[in-house]
Amino acid sequence: MQHSQGANQQPGSPPENTVSLAQKYPWAVFILPFVVYMLLANIEPTRVELDAGPAWKWFGLYWNDLAYPAGYTIRLAVTLLVMLTLYASYRQFPLKFSLLSVVVGIVGVILWVGLCKLDIEEKLFPRIGLGSFTDLGERAAYNPLEALGGYPLLLCGFLVVRFIGLALVVPIIEEFILRGFIVRFVLNPEEWLSLPCGVVNRVSLALPAVYGLLTHPAEALAAVVWFSLVTWLMVRTQNLWDCVMAHAVTNLLLGIYVLTSGDWELW
Repeated sequence: MQHSQGANQQPGSPPENTVSLAQKYPWAVFILPFVVYMLLANIEPTRVELDAGPAWKWFGLYWNDLAYPAGYTIRLAVTLLVMLTLYASYRQFPLKFSLLSVVVGIVGVILWVGLCKLDIEEKLFPRIGLGSFTDLGERAAYNPLEALGGYPLLLCGFLVVRFIGLALVVPIIEEFILRGFIVRFVLNPEEWLSLPCGVVNRVSLALPAVYGLLTHPAEALAAVVWFSLVTWLMVRTQNLWDCVMAHAVTNLLLGIYVLTSGDWELW
């Protein structure tokens, strides 16, 4: 890992002589992997309660606990395939990380877990008529230690896949669409691609917090605080990969925390 303290980063073009989809569609690397990942959420099994006990509904049929790892693995594999197709365009941002991004990631997971433990959303939202809002962010809360405890190889395999998604794929695709595309697009819809990372106005400064609120309604306060913290990092270092690193560190530590604490609703 290379370290760069607060270096200005100017986005450029993919390397010369590289023929890729992203050369024709420069927006693709920022938008397409995230869209594919979100759309494929629809193929993940959903937990249901039957008379015989809990099960997973997948493609209209009822399955056992092996269904969720299968659905999640398919979702992640397809997303990774799209990312590999666009690999050349990821290199338009020099792969540099600052130590500050790691610190922000560590502070971020402490804030996330601590604020979620306060359970403010469940206490406040019903009082203001938004009680159903938190249900929109309900997670699968899949417990692999219990579900796959009798299948050691499947358990290890799923944990590897889950952490690849949690600490690698999600940080890249989410930061690229949010701070690589949306934040710059609202500044200048016509020439957003030429804008450096970290340039903001009042609207683009607030957008990540709004995004966090809408995509993590069950953890609204934690999401607003965390996404605002990483936005501060973006402005401070003007480096998109710093945001990815902070996101990856938070998610990695969060995953480890969930495994050791059993707070499965946090992943």
